Amino acid sequence: MQIKHYFGMKEIFAVPLREKGGFNRVTVKTESPLRLVCRLIIKTSGGGTVTESFPVNRGKNEYTAYISALKPNETASEISELICFNIENAVGMTTFSQISFGYKLPPERSAEVANDYLRIGYDAKYGNSLTYLSSEKYSVKHIGNKLVFGEKSGEGEKSDDGRNANLLNRHEKSRSLAQNYYGSLNPPYVPSVLFGGLWKYNPVQGGDAYGNNSDLLDFYADDKTLWFKVRPFDRAKNMSPCDSVMETEYSLDGKLLKMKCSFVDYSMFDHRWRKLRAQELPSLFLSPLLDKFFFIRDKTPVLHENLGYWAEMPFKSEQHFIVSGNYSAWLNDEGYGVGLFSPHTKHHYAGRLTIDGEDFSKDDAMSCSYTAAIGYFDLKNFEPINYEAYIAVGHKDEIRKTFDELEKDLLLGRVKI
Repeated sequence: MQIKHYFGMKEIFAVPLREKGGFNRVTVKTESPLRLVCRLIIKTSGGGTVTESFPVNRGKNEYTAYISALKPNETASEISELICFNIENAVGMTTFSQISFGYKLPPERSAEVANDYLRIGYDAKYGNSLTYLSSEKYSVKHIGNKLVFGEKSGEGEKSDDGRNANLLNRHEKSRSLAQNYYGSLNPPYVPSVLFGGLWKYNPVQGGDAYGNNSDLLDFYADDKTLWFKVRPFDRAKNMSPCDSVMETEYSLDGKLLKMKCSFVDYSMFDHRWRKLRAQELPSLFLSPLLDKFFFIRDKTPVLHENLGYWAEMPFKSEQHFIVSGNYSAWLNDEGYGVGLFSPHTKHHYAGRLTIDGEDFSKDDAMSCSYTAAIGYFDLKNFEPINYEAYIAVGHKDEIRKTFDELEKDLLLGRVKI
């Protein structure tokens, strides 16, 4: 199906489709001088009616995804109507060169990949993001109340599934290693309450604070990559999909885990604030048994053994670090742990949340160690956010050498971002 329409300023254009069949995927290709917010009106095999939104940006676009508004084991019995909103004070001809629907087996809800250095995994039970990270070079075991790195054949208590201990914390869907952003408190956005205060618009890759997964629009895995396309949920609201799309690729490259991120918000909320928002690029939540914060300051290694309480934003000034080399790490007593490198910023926030009497060996413990690479900007509708970040696991000397080599390769152009 092909449609052309000349949009007037702020025009709402609706066209009946009446496509019947057992669909669960949609593809829409467009070429437009305007930015549009589009919604499909869908009748479901369960007898209900749902809507599915997607953005049309200026230029050529393709939106391909599972229909996330469908319930499990449900299909679209009819695509009834396409409604498009011209959000601009401008006019122009938009061509919908393809509007097609089909069926594909639902995406996998778990996967795992590894190389000689790292192992990563995804389990939808804990959210639509990376939910497992550990070393393949070392054994990583819980011995008593410690997290011990050793030789591959080292002794220690294995987890229930026989794997190395998970270094990520997955207490809630908004943790792990994932994308999340902070936006509007301005009307017409209606904030919710979280942690005892009003909570801003907060699209989160994994899911919301009530335990609901974000909508999985697509997923792909091969021998070194896990790739997610999601419609994030607003963290402080219960089951509230955001008008935005996130794509996150986690790929193994030798000693490094590369995280490649893209995000487009089309909520049309006014995200401007009194000062630029601190955005986490990305946030990283780890086992609380990695309790020593390590970074380089003016070529001098710094180790914080008693870093203060991690609190929700706004962050405390003592949690803000300017890191040389663009990286920091959380370590155990022997200096082994997980490092985060961001080529885009030297600003890192870090802190710990510890609950007395809690079993820190559980990867879903409320306690955690946290860090994030921070950029300062407001969200802008339809303006894509793209960034990369890198993770390394091992001894602090290995982490430092790996990230120093990466920084040199980036400066010399041997690695492209």
